[in-house]
Amino acid sequence: MANRNPKSPPELYFNEVVAGILNGLDTAVVMLTSRFRCLKTILPYDHQAAANIVTTCVTIHNYLLSKDP
Repeated sequence: MANRNPKSPPELYFNEVVAGILNGLDTAVVMLTSRFRCLKTILPYDHQAAANIVTTCVTIHNYLLSKDP
């Protein structure tokens, strides 16, 4: 089992960086699923088609943000 109590400054720094990344990822997923309802469930398509749908949603989301944040 992994040690969840960092003992050194590098371990603490690593944990803080990972926590920040996970927080940003969670925020992105919430934003995308609130805008695109199709992303709230498992997409009933093969892996490549599902990846294309997610990529398209991200592209549209970023475009809309650039036009009206």
